[in-house]
Amino acid sequence: MKKAILLAVAVLFVAGSAIAAGPISYIGLFKDINHNMTTPPLGNSVCTTASFYCWIWCLPSDRGMYGADFCLTKPTSAEGEIPVIDIIVQIATINPGITAPLGDLWSGMSVTFSTCQMDWIWLYNLRMRDYSDETPVHGMIEVVPHPGTEPLPALQLVNCNMDLEPFVYLTPLYLCPTESPLGVQETNWGAIKSLF
Repeated sequence: MKKAILLAVAVLFVAGSAIAAGPISYIGLFKDINHNMTTPPLGNSVCTTASFYCWIWCLPSDRGMYGADFCLTKPTSAEGEIPVIDIIVQIATINPGITAPLGDLWSGMSVTFSTCQMDWIWLYNLRMRDYSDETPVHGMIEVVPHPGTEPLPALQLVNCNMDLEPFVYLTPLYLCPTESPLGVQETNWGAIKSLF
């Protein structure tokens, strides 16, 4: 009985991961070119008053991606209302496959590729700097809907069929978190099997 349940869980896990990767498009911010969120101990985070990197990565659905509409937000003050202005972009490297960037990262950006993208693709590599005094900023840089899309603000892409589809927001870039922002507990297959 245990083996049957274990086999069923394994099949559901494999099927679920295959389904999740196909029909859904993702966008997120990452601290490095590897778009890795599981680096211990604090996941996808940086904490410095020097320069740091922020990569914007997308994983298109099985319908691919020609373009994207998105916007970035800076961390807010302790009161949660005023954006921290000490975070600035020193160098913005745009993916060379993007032919028509329109707008601004902080007020709304639209990008278009020359060819259809079917796998993980980075849009921007941003070298940023925290110009606050000696204390690094705490909070996160986030991807939000582009406020200029019509009829409503949207976080979306144009797929290879030239249809609009929404992005699922994957992760912000955390700045100086005091505890792990992802809440992921590492485990292994032996620990999972011991539950049955």
